[in-house]
Amino acid sequence: MLSSIKKKNYSLIILGLFLWAPICIKANNFDSNYYYSNQFLFCLDKNVEQLKISRDNDVLYTNNLSLNIFIQGFDIDHIEAWLPNSTENDRDGDIFLNRIYRAYIKSNSPLSIQQITQELGKFDFIHSYEYERIYKTNSFIPNDPMINQQCSLGAVKAYDAWSLWDIENGNMPGDENVILASVDSGVQWDHPDLVDNIWQNLGEDADGDGKTIEYINDEWVLDPGDINGVDDDGNTYTDDLIGWDPSGISGGDDNDPNTQVHSHGTHVAGTLAAATNNGIGVASAAFNSSILPVKCTRDNNNEETINDGYPGIQYAAKAGYYLGCQGCNPGTSGNPGDESPTFAIIQNSWGNYGFPSTYEQTVINNAHELYGAIILASAGNDNEDLDLNDHYPSDYDNVINVAAVSCNGNKASFSNYGSAVDLAAPGVGIMSTVIDGYESYDGTSMAGPNAASCIGLLASFHPEMNNDEIIERILNTADDFIYDGMNENYQDNFGNRDLGQGMVDCFKAVGFDIIPNLSYSFQDLIPLDGDGDSNVNPGESAELGIYLYNEEGWTDATNVVGVLSCDNPGIDIINNTYNYGDIPAGGFGEHFENLFRFSISDDIQVGDVEFILNITADGPGNYSLDKDIKFPVSINLNQQNWPQEFNQVQSSPLIMDIDMDGDIEIVFGDYDGFLHVMNSSGQELPGFPFDTGDDIWGSIASADINLDGSNEIVVCSKSKHLYILDIYGNVILDYNANQFLMGTPSIGNIDSDDELEIVFGAYTNSGDVFAINYDGSNVEGFPYDLNEKMQGVALADINNDGLDEIVFSTESENFIGFINFNNGNPYSTILYEGSDKFKSDPSVLKIESNFYFISGSDGSKIYSVDLNGDIVFEFETGAPIQTSVGFGYVDEQTVGLFFGSQDNFMYGIDQNGFILDGWPIDVGGKINVTPAISDLDGDGQLEVVAATDNGMIAAFNLDGSVLQNFPITIGNSFIGSPTIVDIDLDNDLEIYIGTTASLVGLDYKLEGDVIGYWNMYHGNYKRTSFYEFDPNMNCSSPQLGDINCDGEVDVLDIMMVVDFVLDVSFPFDYQAWSSDLNTDANINIFDVISIVVIILD
Repeated sequence: MLSSIKKKNYSLIILGLFLWAPICIKANNFDSNYYYSNQFLFCLDKNVEQLKISRDNDVLYTNNLSLNIFIQGFDIDHIEAWLPNSTENDRDGDIFLNRIYRAYIKSNSPLSIQQITQELGKFDFIHSYEYERIYKTNSFIPNDPMINQQCSLGAVKAYDAWSLWDIENGNMPGDENVILASVDSGVQWDHPDLVDNIWQNLGEDADGDGKTIEYINDEWVLDPGDINGVDDDGNTYTDDLIGWDPSGISGGDDNDPNTQVHSHGTHVAGTLAAATNNGIGVASAAFNSSILPVKCTRDNNNEETINDGYPGIQYAAKAGYYLGCQGCNPGTSGNPGDESPTFAIIQNSWGNYGFPSTYEQTVINNAHELYGAIILASAGNDNEDLDLNDHYPSDYDNVINVAAVSCNGNKASFSNYGSAVDLAAPGVGIMSTVIDGYESYDGTSMAGPNAASCIGLLASFHPEMNNDEIIERILNTADDFIYDGMNENYQDNFGNRDLGQGMVDCFKAVGFDIIPNLSYSFQDLIPLDGDGDSNVNPGESAELGIYLYNEEGWTDATNVVGVLSCDNPGIDIINNTYNYGDIPAGGFGEHFENLFRFSISDDIQVGDVEFILNITADGPGNYSLDKDIKFPVSINLNQQNWPQEFNQVQSSPLIMDIDMDGDIEIVFGDYDGFLHVMNSSGQELPGFPFDTGDDIWGSIASADINLDGSNEIVVCSKSKHLYILDIYGNVILDYNANQFLMGTPSIGNIDSDDELEIVFGAYTNSGDVFAINYDGSNVEGFPYDLNEKMQGVALADINNDGLDEIVFSTESENFIGFINFNNGNPYSTILYEGSDKFKSDPSVLKIESNFYFISGSDGSKIYSVDLNGDIVFEFETGAPIQTSVGFGYVDEQTVGLFFGSQDNFMYGIDQNGFILDGWPIDVGGKINVTPAISDLDGDGQLEVVAATDNGMIAAFNLDGSVLQNFPITIGNSFIGSPTIVDIDLDNDLEIYIGTTASLVGLDYKLEGDVIGYWNMYHGNYKRTSFYEFDPNMNCSSPQLGDINCDGEVDVLDIMMVVDFVLDVSFPFDYQAWSSDLNTDANINIFDVISIVVIILD
């Protein structure tokens, strides 16, 4: 708590590290690595009149005739005063600052800067010239191997702050004369990641060898030559070679602050100033400043409490003071900064509650005011309000009280808070040194050292500042983003804040008054030659405007130039440079003209592509910003207006012209229990959404159930109800099953009437199989008491009687079997009883006259059983299988079975259980959704679309290779099976699939085909999950309209196409081709009409 700090005015402080006027001498050696090649400085003789600069018809003139001749003859484009506010009093000897100018050379000049400046130097009125140095800021990532586990460094913006040092040329951040004290349980000072930064008190270097520790006999020890029993530096502590131990073993002082017992102080020390860029362990914000170990816990203290904290504070304060002023008499000037240029930054990661102590406060005041120390203390770990419970030493005057937040700024659940808090810093998951290793700790004990380390970095950059100036600067530059949309309970409407002024910000503390802070604001991405939507797709080109923001509180940015680049080989940048001009602090750099332009290859993998904008800008004092800003540009295949957000869409979308108006609709359910019917633009049709009352897990089925010429929509709900709705959202039937309905209904012909029936199973251990009519009446003999738990079923005419049998697989008794209607006396046949639960819906494959019943188990196997109950194959994966099987034509003798597993593999096998060439494929995530199959790229062969639980969707060719532009990462887990269709009738295909948060629509840009493919869950709109494959169905004389390949287009062909349209049967490969007479990639009523026209003609 800093209530008694005397505030200092630092607005006129000279910045000693980087800001100085150049010495005007004749320049000789030019190196483009360090100097601008297109601009230089020159100084007029003191007796020469200042220049008056003007332009006439874009020709540069001055009031100096000789200089004008030089300007025209040596390609000078522009001249400006370098320090325009200088007066005649601003001088050093013969150099007058108001006579120094900056000259710019034309970009197309064939002359070198050396030629131009040497010619200029021949004039008598020129005092001197000088090449202008490039002062760069460069981001820097140290080589410490555990740095990626230190989110705190990024959170406090240490990387940005380090860029203010010229690291490439050996000017490293930090300063060994900046002392950071761990007043704590002791420090394992010989830790490999600490020993190089341990403070060595050369005032006690009695043997004069320049060090106070030695590496002897394979261990670090205090230098024996320096231990002489004399207080050589006069700080009242004898032989304090690297620090002090006021606690000793049981209370006596000694000069070795090492500990092999307690790790807390070692963790604090590593956060304060672990050796950085040393190739081992962790890094610290203070980089290579010095650690002062002060051990305040007795060796025989088994609880790691602090025994002698205030003697430790006093020692640390004196050590910091006497480092820069041996033999000084503290207090003689009234300002310790006038007496000693050094001071200690003292971290106290300990405390407790109670009443204030005058003695303790006196120690704190003495350390701060007499010895110039900066003292920090942790706020405490009890989630207490410090306005109600005083905590010390953090609540004392002249102490910076530090609370803990996470790296993203949220208050740590354990951290104390209140108006006494001054500052916040990361204190969650902080990786640092411990005895003989590294560990991650949580606590305000970790937050305090993070703040102190930033103070150390600031002190190393501004060695001219005293403790009060440093404190004021670190607090005033804290980032208050922690109050923007978070931590709302820790602030009020009157400006009171309980987590201090914000999170400590190294970068702003060090550099806010010497450079601008430009950042990415937003982008304007404009497709140029695409397909008319607002998305930028593979194979297109685009323009890009990048808007910048110069943060308030930093300097103005002048001469801002952005150069765009991208390392992705699929991006070709055509126009890469934009001149933003000047951007004032708090202002935006707009970019609405001369936009960046780039083209995209056809085969680029879609997603967020990283672009890099290199920004150069000038600040005051000739300090230049050179910064790379990385940002994503979305190259995507999103269908226009998609994705749309919903609560978990496990329902695989039904996509068809459900209202027969010529436009295709999307029908699906969500976990909120709503049934949605939307057009391709994502707008709900009138009457929708419809509330079913509880979760919808299964997919939607549709058919003209009562043969009235209109489609009906069928949905099951966890509410135990099945609903039939018309296309306007009107409820035709509300059927209460009194059992959980979690699966997908199937529609087929179960009995002998003309109308269709709806079949569904119950998701309870004693579940029934239901078969109902359009009017809600039960089909005779149903519900059938199977007494099994299941989700969906399959339908197929197994006995060739023209009626569908009901195929099931269960997870109670682990059955695969079917139910025969048997003229109203249904009976079940159990084909197989497994040892593992069948959690995937069954699929039925017919090859010639043979039937195969296929289902996956949570025992990692997929089973194929024939009509006799014999196992055709059992194929084992490495984990449970939740997906059903998708089928696809491979060749004349082979049908492919495609499914996923939770072992992260996508499998492709043939009808005999043998692996297809190129399969299985590791997709990097669990596959819980059934794949869809189509010809996505129009090559005449199938592609398989699969999706994972970690948000990745991929498409694979028949040979297992990845289709171009895939995989695509969405970000949310995929929980619904994909549907592939040409929804916008543009001849390319769209993929719709549900996630935990949305329904995604992707628009693949190559012409494709879905006719004859398993392009949706359960294979068709009726969700029958039946696939027929006949090796003998190839046609020797193919002809559009000759569906049965008998050489004639006749009524028999019409009947077959009608069956396909009504999903009564499923077309083979040739049948699918010959049925699509208008070649629109759909088999529908228009193809029926086309065949009729052929026959009539």
